Amino acid sequence: MIQFAPYLQFIRLQNACMAGGAVALGFWLSGPEKSPGSLILLIISAVTATGFGNVVNDIRDIETDAISHPERPLPSGRISPRAAEFFAAFLVGISLACAFAVSLLHGAATLIPCLFLLLYALFFKSVPLLGNILVSFLVAYPLLYGAIGSPQLNHLVIPAALAFLLNLMREIVKDFQDREGDRRTGITTTAVVREQSIKRILFSLTAISGILLIIPYTSGNFGIVYLISVCATIVPMHGYVIIHTASTAWKDRCKDISFLLKTELVCGLCALALDRGLETLL
Repeated sequence: MIQFAPYLQFIRLQNACMAGGAVALGFWLSGPEKSPGSLILLIISAVTATGFGNVVNDIRDIETDAISHPERPLPSGRISPRAAEFFAAFLVGISLACAFAVSLLHGAATLIPCLFLLLYALFFKSVPLLGNILVSFLVAYPLLYGAIGSPQLNHLVIPAALAFLLNLMREIVKDFQDREGDRRTGITTTAVVREQSIKRILFSLTAISGILLIIPYTSGNFGIVYLISVCATIVPMHGYVIIHTASTAWKDRCKDISFLLKTELVCGLCALALDRGLETLL
């Protein structure tokens, strides 16, 4: 009997649902003239593409995960590498089929990130910073993906840039969180970069993202509800990230920093939705 739980764990259902939610949010915020059926297809495409990337990445990281994440399906032996490869092919097939069913443009816009996901797992994961940048682009992409074909796509460029920066910080921190497993298996990640250099990068990204936070409001694309929401949620968490990162024991707090950054990303998406929702009601 097929056990579905390991396959759901493979996909990282929480992350996949976040990608689907970002697509739906981009679709709604941009006001495109597409059918609800198109939205459903795009969400399925985003969820399965995200799952494909996670599965391919886990296949690549079997030895590392045996040390850092032994509970995952492959190192725990609940799924074989061969079954994982078939599952990855199934997911990418579903993703592309759904996207091309919407339009050729959406199909092409799905094919590109799927190729990036594969290239990341095979080649770029072990390239310090470059791999982090690529993954962060792919995390920010769904917000724009949902708005493809809409004249209001440009309204989402800054929010997508913020998502990119927050996730870039998180990816760097996660490399330090997994540094022991990577070191033992000979994988080179951003964790090999000098600690002081990494801290400077993190502080710089925090400052840039803090500035970008207010641009959706000052540009007039989003209103006062957005500004109040980010000031009440993201700004305080930004402060905690700075405090944790400045600590001499910051590498032991990587899990907390990663959680804060992920929460900031969710709060940012919620702020956009809340602002537009109240605007629509009023």
